Amino acid sequence: MLNRNDYRYLAAFTFLTIALLVPVSLSAAESASSAEESASSAEESTSVYRSVDAEGRVVFSDKGSSGAKKIKVRDPITFPPGAFTKPSSSLPRGVEPETDDVKHEYDTLVITQPLDDATIRSNSGNLTVEADLSPSLFPNHRLQLVMDQQVHATNRGAAFQLINLDRGVHELRLQIVDANSDAVIKANDPVHISILRPSILHQNRKGG
Repeated sequence: MLNRNDYRYLAAFTFLTIALLVPVSLSAAESASSAEESASSAEESTSVYRSVDAEGRVVFSDKGSSGAKKIKVRDPITFPPGAFTKPSSSLPRGVEPETDDVKHEYDTLVITQPLDDATIRSNSGNLTVEADLSPSLFPNHRLQLVMDQQVHATNRGAAFQLINLDRGVHELRLQIVDANSDAVIKANDPVHISILRPSILHQNRKGG
């Protein structure tokens, strides 16, 4: 049978136990409440509300209001690293890369003036050579006039002025060349002309 001192010890032990357990219970309750508030706050931060103002304009907000409709926001789609690979720059087997010659093709390249086998009388020996070129010259391309198998002039135009040609037969030919490498891209069929002009001997005789 317990005496008075035993009752005192038992009461003190019970009080001490309660005093220790109460703060732990309160801390657990506060943690649970904090977790619920955090979840609620996170849910509110990802929520979007749609409403219409007095002027009929649609308004979107992350805070709810009277008459606002909550819109369900889908989670963003994510992909793991390496899900996409860079496309290969190599061509499929059997497909050849496009060359500059394919990109820069010319349909027409002819001498329109003078005509082939033309006989031209010119006391000064001057002559204008005109060309028909289609399409126009591409960048880094030049047009050359070759006379008697020698390059006579190079330019970007379609006309050449020849001065003081010798009398007799001459061969004229046009060719398109690359300005960087001098490679011939296209050439036309040659045109032959005859220049008629007084000879130097005849002029000296006439002057004497």
